[in-house]
Amino acid sequence: MEKITLYKIAIAGLVVLNLVLVFFLWAGRPRSGQAHFRALESFGLTQDQRESFQKSVKAHQAILQQIETAQKPILKEYFESLKVTPTASALPVPTTVLELEEQKIQATYQHFLAVKDILNPDQLGEYPAFIDFVIRQVVERKEKRPPPVKD
Repeated sequence: MEKITLYKIAIAGLVVLNLVLVFFLWAGRPRSGQAHFRALESFGLTQDQRESFQKSVKAHQAILQQIETAQKPILKEYFESLKVTPTASALPVPTTVLELEEQKIQATYQHFLAVKDILNPDQLGEYPAFIDFVIRQVVERKEKRPPPVKD
């Protein structure tokens, strides 16, 4: 085989490989916001159930956004205290932050109870698998983050 032919084949192979990579970058992974829809597919929801679920999701997101908005200035002030506080030990976390975190957890728990209430008795068999999916997505995903980059 001539060198020119070998180079042409190699270039064609690299072009195909690049096109495949560009396609996968363009297509991307499913967005995390779509995860709850994939989890709900196993339930086989009716249109009315889907609408109820959407309302519950929007209400839950609004509550979480409201709580996070209330938390930001408190956390900002707490961490800004590092600039002026001469102590080497950590200051206690403000009770308001802890209360707001508790509200987020309770709101999420209530949201998943609302999801359960949407289901028909014949769909409830899939609910434990849905909760397992939620635990993997919300709790365990945070545990699998890569370690921080070392300088």
